Amino acid sequence: MQPRLADRAARLPSRAYERLLEISVQLNARHDVDELIQYIVETAASLLDCGAASLLLYDAKVDRLRFIATTGSDASALQAILVPVSGSVAGRIFAENRPIVEQDVAQAQDHFEEVDRTVEFQTRSLLGVPMRIAGKPTGVLEALNKRSGAFTDEDTEILTILASHAAIALRNARQIASLEAAVEKLRSLDKLKSDFLALASHELRTPLASILGVLGLLRSELSEAHALFLEDALDAGERITGIIDTMCQLDTLRREADHEYNESIEVSHIISTARARCVEQETARGHRVRMDGLDGGSLVAGDEEGLISLFSNLLENAYQFTPDGGAIRIEVSEARGFVTVSVEDSGIGIAADQIEAVFGDFYQVEDHLTRTHGGLGLGLAIARKIAVRHRGTIEAFSDGVGKGSRFTVVLPAAR
Repeated sequence: MQPRLADRAARLPSRAYERLLEISVQLNARHDVDELIQYIVETAASLLDCGAASLLLYDAKVDRLRFIATTGSDASALQAILVPVSGSVAGRIFAENRPIVEQDVAQAQDHFEEVDRTVEFQTRSLLGVPMRIAGKPTGVLEALNKRSGAFTDEDTEILTILASHAAIALRNARQIASLEAAVEKLRSLDKLKSDFLALASHELRTPLASILGVLGLLRSELSEAHALFLEDALDAGERITGIIDTMCQLDTLRREADHEYNESIEVSHIISTARARCVEQETARGHRVRMDGLDGGSLVAGDEEGLISLFSNLLENAYQFTPDGGAIRIEVSEARGFVTVSVEDSGIGIAADQIEAVFGDFYQVEDHLTRTHGGLGLGLAIARKIAVRHRGTIEAFSDGVGKGSRFTVVLPAAR
């Protein structure tokens, strides 16, 4: 079994041990990949008192090693050279996954002379170690032309430890760089989407308002039979307006920062107003609605319109997914400085693996090609964002498909 890096480092002379500790800290503090790579080779040359050092990484696409960084030579010229795994000392180090010392490179049968010719450098001695991740070689770190004497076992130990720390630091730096690039791409896409929504909203609202205005004027001029068709057109226009408003509301909630709310609002007023906005759907479907705890005088601090929108979305969700004549219960309670509002229905329920997914943007409980319930799938996403902006929470509960569901909102009570 190979000794751990910490144990191997501890056996080195104290000055070398302290230097490696310092280097380890520096390696993990550097997140710029190019800067990190150059620091590795310069440190290797300095630690071993060598004329140069280089770092090569394996490229699986061409089965070759590529120079990534070097000291004492033209880096751009070296980076154009592909070093074979078979037929080079670096390739032997990589393939055999072990340190190799060539005190006299001229005696090495597999010395890859193209490198020296290209950069007009004479390699006299070489110490190379594999750079490993989880024991698997990913590249080679080389120290060239020891200035004083021959490479020693201590040199091999020091370069091996440096290469191990460097391999991990390089991997982490690249992961951070990839993550930052992905985040920046997401930001760009999010801005593009927001810009599109703003543009689409503006460009759609203006002609839609004209169309609805003209249809409204025509309604009084047409016969009863034609007026029915006109009503359908007006309803369709209102639905499109509602869709635009919903998408814009979601985008606004995403971009707005947290806000301190000073206005205290009665929860009973919020619930009653939200229910009034959905009364047509409630009446048309014949739902049996029970309300408990609304006479307790509970207060919350917040944006009145936002909170009404939150509970309107929860009620519309309950009405939409509860069969005609089904039961819906709204319950309000207050304890320990928090107000809890639950909206429970006897509807289609939620599968256990979908409990959290229902709060996602554009989530649909049914396949988009076969679904029987309309809507964009944004109501619960908007409800959660409003709850979070009010420093509250919203959770979904269900015993499974066909067994109804319960959505519970917890908000801080007004002081």
